[in-house]
Amino acid sequence: MLKSINKIFLIISVIPKIGYWNFFYAIWYKLTLKLGFRKNLFKSGPCVEGVFFNSTRKSEDPEIVIFENEIINSAKEILDGKFTWFSFHKFKLEFDPIWFYNPFEKQLHKQTTNHWTEISDFNDGDIKVIWELSRFDWLTVLARAYKISGDVIYLNKLNDLLNDWAKHNPLNIGPNWKCGQ
Repeated sequence: MLKSINKIFLIISVIPKIGYWNFFYAIWYKLTLKLGFRKNLFKSGPCVEGVFFNSTRKSEDPEIVIFENEIINSAKEILDGKFTWFSFHKFKLEFDPIWFYNPFEKQLHKQTTNHWTEISDFNDGDIKVIWELSRFDWLTVLARAYKISGDVIYLNKLNDLLNDWAKHNPLNIGPNWKCGQ
């Protein structure tokens, strides 16, 4: 009983610090999630297909060219299957799909066919690890490498990865749709 009362006082003391609007929004969000309103609001659908980016001319922008070697080396790592998590941890991936893989735990996320509203943030480990490749840090590296070098291998890899992502992440299905980033 005393533990419950302390918890209530803790919540009451936190509300003004996070703001009344944020507190009520969090309650409203959780309620609409539990009642299934968000699943109805965010309908699932087919994946997007096609060429996402087309050829363009090579860049002569001196601000980009300064980092040419670093960008090209990073892009070559991606071509070789080496991706970076959290701007630091590099892992070489030997298989596709890569979008649900946790390289720290060496396991795939299990809830890849559920609507995002039905997926827990922690049942299959920390979901932020799964989201990391879907934040598309690799996309800007490949785009810059293509823009600097004019070599279509980077553009082709960029489009291949985007098509693979779309194929394995249909609209509102899977853990990667839980993250708004």
